[in-house]
Amino acid sequence: MKGPLKWLVGVVGVIVVLFVAAAIVLPLVIDPNDYKQELIAQVKERTGRDLRIDGDIELSVFPWIGLKLGKIALSNAAGFDNPVFASTDKVSIRVKLLPLFSKRLEMDTVTVHGLTLNLARDRNGRSNWDDLAK
Repeated sequence: MKGPLKWLVGVVGVIVVLFVAAAIVLPLVIDPNDYKQELIAQVKERTGRDLRIDGDIELSVFPWIGLKLGKIALSNAAGFDNPVFASTDKVSIRVKLLPLFSKRLEMDTVTVHGLTLNLARDRNGRSNWDDLAK
């Protein structure tokens, strides 16, 4: 009985060491800022709006894989006075691990601090969020 238990403890130990090594190495090897322009382009393509990301995007791997962004702003819909639809002071995004292996980014949790929304309707009753709700 000691043999299988010893083997199991060894396997678990190796897995723990690999996760700790990944938590240390990943932030050094992967710079999420390399993908900042691609993220901005994807938001523009999908919403027709401009996304502004001030500062760097930080990658966190412990206790969850995630991204931390500083101030961000999303432009308003065309035809509205205020140029900014939404802005935040800080955003944290926790992502699911398995979809990353398929080169897909799926969010698990999004935490927003300091959100400012500029909601408005024009004279025709059209809101500046109608295009986002489709």
